[in-house]
Amino acid sequence: MGFSQGGMMTFEVGSFLQRKLAGLAILSGRIMSHKQITNETLLQTPIFISHGEQDEVLPIKNYHKAAEYLRRNKCKFESHVLKNDAHKIWDQDNLCTSNDAIFVATGVCDGWIPGVQYNDNSINTWSRIIYVETGEVKTIESVHSLI
Repeated sequence: MGFSQGGMMTFEVGSFLQRKLAGLAILSGRIMSHKQITNETLLQTPIFISHGEQDEVLPIKNYHKAAEYLRRNKCKFESHVLKNDAHKIWDQDNLCTSNDAIFVATGVCDGWIPGVQYNDNSINTWSRIIYVETGEVKTIESVHSLI
């Protein structure tokens, strides 16, 4: 499960893993890939995607593109547009009640996770992946080339 950039990372991690997951949840995010999905495990993974209709950070068109991508790849997914909702996340009691979940968060500004760092030819971001069942936390640094 991930919100915003965490939603993007949730899908990327789900695309990479070759093990069955209970599901993926993309909240107010987008799917970066345009490639045909070849990961059979991902094709069988239930995906939940939702987006606020009034989102000004990641406009609603990102949701529609993601839903079309999932449809085109014949993924198992459920999608919802939240009317009058902006780019926000709900409180912790309404996020996830399953023990079999993964939560992904990516830092935008410094805080619990380092924020985005701009370098001469690249951008660095950090994401945290939390395995709810075990409590294991992993931090991933990504370097995005600007060239």
